[in-house]
Amino acid sequence: MKCNYHTHNEMCGHAGGTIEDYVKCAVANQMEEIGMSDHIPYPGDVFGMRMHYSRLEEYINQTLKLKEKYRGQIKVLLGMEAEYLTNYDDYYKQLLEQKGVEYLILGQHFYVSEDGAMSNVYSDMHSTVECISYVKNCIDAMNTGYFAYIAHPDLMFINDFQVDDSVKMAIDMLLNEAVKRDYILELNANGFRRGKSRFLSGERYPYPADFFWKEVAKSGVRTIIGADCHSVDALCDEAIVQGENMARELSLNLVEKLEIA
Repeated sequence: MKCNYHTHNEMCGHAGGTIEDYVKCAVANQMEEIGMSDHIPYPGDVFGMRMHYSRLEEYINQTLKLKEKYRGQIKVLLGMEAEYLTNYDDYYKQLLEQKGVEYLILGQHFYVSEDGAMSNVYSDMHSTVECISYVKNCIDAMNTGYFAYIAHPDLMFINDFQVDDSVKMAIDMLLNEAVKRDYILELNANGFRRGKSRFLSGERYPYPADFFWKEVAKSGVRTIIGADCHSVDALCDEAIVQGENMARELSLNLVEKLEIA
């Protein structure tokens, strides 16, 4: 893999390694570009499992300094992984237009359900109908123009669902919008690291979900492989090879490099 745009670091609190550790690893593996994309902190630290808001400037400044330090060896990009929540529109704009953030990737770990409640994909998704709500949130995010691509678009399938009509409808909705907008979806290697489990739909990885990516292949939607690395050794590990093999076997429309100025 020549480029990776989904990279975490110790600031998020659930990863290891400094930003420079990942840059050095990317250089050692002869990568062309590495994008740092730690979880976006929200003002007031309203969500867990991410850096504190007080460290945002430190994260930005460190990444920008490394961009200059390693210029000529590798292109270092300043990004962030963010959920799309409508009441934070001004914040996303500030990051992109004033803070030097070069790209956002959509990692929709939270979503607003049909009843208006804030829900967590890991704990609150109890029905396949909620897959449709989740996808609607993703489509709203796609329409903003804030996000370079959707990280782990099949994250909802960490839940033990049968592939029923609601699931099929959700997949169709997402892929139809991606086709319409020529949007990029990420095949996320971190799911391979979680190992296979027994689901109602059969034994599989929680993500990438094979039934989902078979539909992506049929649609021709552009796909990028993301390491989603939370340790330095995961930047170029066997999970990346699995992702590349899966992309090749399904003949996915693979994108190697993002177009970021």
